[in-house]
Amino acid sequence: MFPVNNIIKQNIKKDRSFVVVCSNSQEYAKNLGFCEGETFYILRGDKWSIPNSDLKDNVRIMKTTELCVCSSICAVICLGALDDFDIARSISHQLGVPLVQIHTTGMKTFAGHPFSSQMGKRPNPTVGDVNVSLLEEVSCFVEPELKKDTSGEAYMSGDAQLSINIPNVKIELEENAIPKSASVLYINTATPPEVLSKFNAILDGFTIEPYDRKSPYDTGVFIETWVGDTIIPLEIMQRGGVVFLPYSEESNVIIQDGENGFLYNDLPELHEKVRYLTEKEGLFDKIGKKAKESSIEFTCDKEYFRSAWEALFNTLQDMVSKVDGFYNR
Repeated sequence: MFPVNNIIKQNIKKDRSFVVVCSNSQEYAKNLGFCEGETFYILRGDKWSIPNSDLKDNVRIMKTTELCVCSSICAVICLGALDDFDIARSISHQLGVPLVQIHTTGMKTFAGHPFSSQMGKRPNPTVGDVNVSLLEEVSCFVEPELKKDTSGEAYMSGDAQLSINIPNVKIELEENAIPKSASVLYINTATPPEVLSKFNAILDGFTIEPYDRKSPYDTGVFIETWVGDTIIPLEIMQRGGVVFLPYSEESNVIIQDGENGFLYNDLPELHEKVRYLTEKEGLFDKIGKKAKESSIEFTCDKEYFRSAWEALFNTLQDMVSKVDGFYNR
């Protein structure tokens, strides 16, 4: 059982380390560096693009073979699904520590591409021993039933996983922001070639550039090709950019179609809405302003991010210290 009130413990425990398995959602992994006193070893995937100079001193890039030199590992944190989850689960079992699954998508949306016949999907969402959701309105698993023990303390029944919400950190806007426009469409090219070719074909005639996550500051129009992922879109919205997202539970939470961004069900609808945005005078500035205002609702400040993760880390350490190897309990 996991006592509910464990999650708000405030006792400070330092000198802890965590393994982070991450291919996508790199911006969130980078922000773990705000948790001072903790050390994060990131096992990055091939798509990792954030330069080391952007990482805090307590966030370090490493290889799987270097895990043996890491000490005081309290948990494995997974930012991703499919292969990332398999790797993270294997490492957590080897080390005998809990697995924290950070969900960029919820129960109704499994990571994937809406227009691919080759994208492998899991029959069920991947869940960890502790689950962190980025959007409060999106559930990453079915809430367990709350019960009380003989002392009256509330706990989650059975083998249910603990779940909390910790949104991404609000970005710090640049004083001299680069003016944005709808003249160039930036598209998330981290997608199978057969999917990307369909986007390029339907958007023929527009100026298209691959999105460079190293430098999102001048992105005026962003087209997301993944279903459910909101980390990059929310960063672009905070800077006044206009995003196009496939319909999903997550995109429906952050986007009011035609008000602060656009949603699309298929590629012809995407084409029609892109044409509408680029041809209607003043629409880009109007939607960009609304996007900037509305996106703040789905972020938090650095202090809340740090304190929420610190409380979770205390709980994880308690879970491990009370047993002789977490997976031997």
